[in-house]
Amino acid sequence: MSGFMKMLISLSVSGTLLFLILKLLKPLYREKFSRCWQYYVWLVVALRFLIPFSPEGTLVNRLFTSAEIAVQEYGDGGRTGEQQETEQGMEQNESGTEPAGDTGFQQRSEEAEAEQSASEQAAAGGIVEKEMPGNIPSPGGENQEMPGRAFWNVLFFIWGLAAVVIFLFKMRVYRNFTRSLLAENEEIVEGKARKILDSCESAMHLKTKVRLYRSAEIASPVLLGVWKPALILPAENLTEETLVYVFRHELTHCRRRDSLYKWMIQLVICVHWFNPFVYRLAKEIGQACELACDEAVLSGLDRMEQKRYGDMLIAFAKAGSCCQSSYVSTALSEGGEHLKERLGAIMKFKKETGTAVAASAAALAVLIAGAVMLGSYTGLQGRGQEKTAELAETENVQDSPEENSQAYMGDRMEGNGTEAEEPASDGAHLELVNRKDAYPYTELNFRLIEETGEPRIFPQDPADIPLNAEFEAQEPVNWGCYADTTEKENDTVGLYFWGTESGSALVTIDDLTYTVPLVKEEPEEIVLNQEIAVYGGTAMLDSVLMYPDALTVNLSGLALEAYQNTAFILAEEGTVYGDGNYLEGYIGEGDYNGEQETWTQTYAFPDGLPEGTALVFRVINLREKDEQGIRLCEDYPLNII
Repeated sequence: MSGFMKMLISLSVSGTLLFLILKLLKPLYREKFSRCWQYYVWLVVALRFLIPFSPEGTLVNRLFTSAEIAVQEYGDGGRTGEQQETEQGMEQNESGTEPAGDTGFQQRSEEAEAEQSASEQAAAGGIVEKEMPGNIPSPGGENQEMPGRAFWNVLFFIWGLAAVVIFLFKMRVYRNFTRSLLAENEEIVEGKARKILDSCESAMHLKTKVRLYRSAEIASPVLLGVWKPALILPAENLTEETLVYVFRHELTHCRRRDSLYKWMIQLVICVHWFNPFVYRLAKEIGQACELACDEAVLSGLDRMEQKRYGDMLIAFAKAGSCCQSSYVSTALSEGGEHLKERLGAIMKFKKETGTAVAASAAALAVLIAGAVMLGSYTGLQGRGQEKTAELAETENVQDSPEENSQAYMGDRMEGNGTEAEEPASDGAHLELVNRKDAYPYTELNFRLIEETGEPRIFPQDPADIPLNAEFEAQEPVNWGCYADTTEKENDTVGLYFWGTESGSALVTIDDLTYTVPLVKEEPEEIVLNQEIAVYGGTAMLDSVLMYPDALTVNLSGLALEAYQNTAFILAEEGTVYGDGNYLEGYIGEGDYNGEQETWTQTYAFPDGLPEGTALVFRVINLREKDEQGIRLCEDYPLNII
């Protein structure tokens, strides 16, 4: 429920910001744009409150994902010293047995490991994972996770209960109001009023037949209904001219389906009942609706007729209104509160020029673009995921630069260099000294040769390395750099990234640039459709995508709880989990989609896929162990190598 509530709150924030922007700009367009434009422009705001679909890089989504990342980091920082020491011990014990880049294990195992002592963890073994998938909450232990989940569940229950109650209350009020006006009065099927109404319907080319009633309970005309509209007149006799004005006004409401518009606004109120700005939005739309109808009627009248139309509004305003609580009815006069603005609009009425039409169209396009850019919360799978991954990878290097560089990258970079390119000039320049491709993963090693001809010595901390990378066509899933500490002096900078498109990477170190071409490779898909056992149930091993030096495993039907309590690794067939015989030489990049319950993991082998090795997909239960204290696991042959 947390994802839904965050999305709902983000919609409320986004809609409120758009409402305030339009409200603040109202003095600029009040007298310049048509009343019809000013009426329908609020529809963009209403839809922003309701439609959750938006691009991932929008303002509100960035705001919410940044806040969520901050909360996750705060929760991680609040762990006890014993837990932190335990995790550090796990990293040291396991860094030599499993690739540090294998995605997903540590995130889901920390919760289980926090319940064990350090000695039990060392015996059980595991896999170190520094990167945290960004679209699920960071597990911080069962005691930390359950209160947050309970909070969102309670919040969802309160919101849902209030929304349903408000909706049912509004429906009941509208139904009672409609019955009080229609059930106790007979429909007018003939007479002067009926003839004038038929004439107005024909003149306005209205296909819908409007029912006509009279009632002593109202003081001004009221239009009810969407698909079968009914017009109720007050009991007093109205002149023929007044009836024409009344019918033109109310039939304009009917032709524009204003009741349907108002029902949508009531839906916005029911969904965002906690937001005071939605009630102000409903008031603004109600006022703009009447002004727009007045404008439509005035466009067919001369100056004297416009004056008499204004006199009619004054007369009905004095008589009062009974529609303040009907929510979705349209009344010709809703009291004197808004009368001054309507009369002022009548006095200043003039037909819209072509320039004003063009300007209003441009303003509408800008507003729609602004609504899209405000956006809503879409989860951490977008920018939030990328940011989380970058933060996690940075922490991975900064914890212990020398040790992590060796375990994570240095061993695999050794002994596989490429010939250095000739420098473009005798001055300072970059040299590409090593490159490994395991599409979609790439490793690059650079040296910066100073003007003196000596290589620059780089700091061990990646944050102090002046390296930047720009990727043509598409940003990679994540990228990072490190100082190669395999030598005594750090004269080599490593760049690693995951990319999925052809193009190039422009590497810059201290204003010196080097362009590296990237070529997309198409995988061979092997369909498996095999059911596998996971924590709490089963999932489907759908397929494997085979690249020359990498493979991608696709799972479906993987519930969030199962994902958080299950680890997935590659292993060599015939090995036993826990005996230290882990498959080495690969790094992993994974993505879990909680809404679709799918998981995709790519395993890249920078030194090439192991030849003559039968691979298995090992599924490890992080919650249950056998009698020897080893986690339960199951191997599924991939039969691809």
